[in-house]
Amino acid sequence: MNINLSSHKNGKKAKLYLIYSWQGKRNKKLKNTKHAFRLNFSALNGKDSRCNLKCFNCHKDYFDVTHLIDETKSMSFTDAIEFMYQTLGEEIKNFDKIHISGHAEPTMIGRERFIKEVKALREKFPELPIALTTNGTYLKDIRDDFLAISNTYINLSLHHLAYLKTKWFNQLCTLDEEKRKRVELNIIIDPEIIENFKEIFSFLINHKISAKFFHRLEENQPQKVISDFIDFIRQNVYTFNINEYSDEKRYNFVINNEFTISIKLPVDLARRPQACLVCPMLKNCIESCWTSVRITPWYIKPCGLREDNVYLFSENSKLSLKEKLASGGKI
Repeated sequence: MNINLSSHKNGKKAKLYLIYSWQGKRNKKLKNTKHAFRLNFSALNGKDSRCNLKCFNCHKDYFDVTHLIDETKSMSFTDAIEFMYQTLGEEIKNFDKIHISGHAEPTMIGRERFIKEVKALREKFPELPIALTTNGTYLKDIRDDFLAISNTYINLSLHHLAYLKTKWFNQLCTLDEEKRKRVELNIIIDPEIIENFKEIFSFLINHKISAKFFHRLEENQPQKVISDFIDFIRQNVYTFNINEYSDEKRYNFVINNEFTISIKLPVDLARRPQACLVCPMLKNCIESCWTSVRITPWYIKPCGLREDNVYLFSENSKLSLKEKLASGGKI
């Protein structure tokens, strides 16, 4: 397919709409905020597991709590989530997704163990979507079995442009249409990405795979970065059939009704839960960590910044777990 990426100056409408969208939602309370159970699968290889890649954009937690762990006191992921259900009762309804990620590549635990864990989660929690964030190096080993499980999704991180030429990326075209719609590329916005957007767009349109673009967590002016990038996308895809729309989290370009380019909108830090606004670590909080609870085989971590509210399974106390989830802004 011949792809024509020309220049087109028509960004004012998007900027005005985007500003309106942010301001219109700015003062809303987070009463209906949904949270995810974020599972650190790589920890099944041990508390000191390390990733197989060293990527500049890799997100890591702000502190290390391995020194607190009693490895004789552990829980399976299904039991840990069930314990939260028992503890929170009706308040658990604010948790609506299982997200498999962690300090290291989740699929490093091996195909058999990975699929066994996912099937156990699906059997125990049949209604919850299960999303996997992966760098893709072992994706070929688990992809088909994982997507064969209902309501599962893959977020494939594009850490380097060279990955587009690898087997684990190019084999995405072998998926049927229904499964391709459950795969999305994760891409950090940086000068290299902008310079090589034509190559990325060619991959997306040829494979009919959607992509989600992020600004850097430490970006000083995320609104400007995102607004400028939305204009950039419009200028480079306007020759195609495009449907644009915005929701609370993303600005979306649907291309030829086949795939979507999404840009993650900046998080309004003023909309954090009250527990976050009085947190002693507030000045260091630059991301929406209040939308997920991190779970390993040894602990539940309600906040990505604080060490004092980590719930260790060795505590065996529902009251302690509830207090720490509250202090982390999760209930």
